[in-house]
Amino acid sequence: MKKTYRYAVVVTAGCALMLGLGGCAGDSGKAVSSAASAVESEEDQPETIMIPTDSAAAVAEEVTDDTIDEFISLGEYKGLKIEAPEGSVIEDGMTAIISYVGSIDGSEFPGGTLDRYELLIGSDSLAAGFDAQLKGHKQGETVSVTVTYDADYGDPDLAGKEVVYDVDILKVYAVSPDVACAQFLDSCKLVKYPESLFEEWEKVYLDSYRDFMPDETKEYSKEEILAGINMDEKVFHDMVEANVKDVLVVRSVFGKEKVSRDSEEYKAVMEAYMDRYGYDSMKGALSTGVSEAEVMYGVDMDMLKEILVKYEEK
Repeated sequence: MKKTYRYAVVVTAGCALMLGLGGCAGDSGKAVSSAASAVESEEDQPETIMIPTDSAAAVAEEVTDDTIDEFISLGEYKGLKIEAPEGSVIEDGMTAIISYVGSIDGSEFPGGTLDRYELLIGSDSLAAGFDAQLKGHKQGETVSVTVTYDADYGDPDLAGKEVVYDVDILKVYAVSPDVACAQFLDSCKLVKYPESLFEEWEKVYLDSYRDFMPDETKEYSKEEILAGINMDEKVFHDMVEANVKDVLVVRSVFGKEKVSRDSEEYKAVMEAYMDRYGYDSMKGALSTGVSEAEVMYGVDMDMLKEILVKYEEK
């Protein structure tokens, strides 16, 4: 039912392809990309957003728990307004966390079930007319949504079919946690960063871009790769620096909130992430072509959003 994408790399607001907290800081995990997708058709292609970064100094010193505040200046992540007031009805611009089960002629079908999907109301990101049928409803309700797919719909199992989705509205947000997260990240200031961390980020990006070069067996230089994808070197530099900033923000917040990847709360967020994307394990995720860095970044961002919601203004 969802629009499907092939993995590639674009930059989207606030979160881009991320290497883990590990490299400079000694943490064990890896982080990733919120930025990840080239679409199947030109019509579906998402807009690329280049995010300017604050001027920061590259240094040889490494980050430690004692010096993290010298590298990154955090914005305020407590007291944000995210959740909609209790009893609010869904309107355009709100975000609903939903789960659904779809059926055709009364029978469930493969691929018709989705758990904990974050839907921006009015975005039409699912089937046409789907989110419009949720408007006027409230958190905690179950809504029957009927969608009729066009005869030329890309999935032959759904083309021309009427599908009924039983939708559970799990949560309603006035502002999407994704938006709140992006705004928080934008409010943070990068002061300086280790050159080694920048180099690790650079390698992650260049490795991902190599997939788009014509000869998979050839060793391309950085200049050849950037020319091959028509990217200016300054744009590339700013993009890598933006990712370094996000890595340091996550490390700083996790440190202040005593969040460990071995904690039960982090494991619960990881389990929910795996369930949402249909992965039975990290090995299963990697078998789909997604990297460990992408998975861990996704979990890190979900954990960061959990922290923002925890401290939101009530």
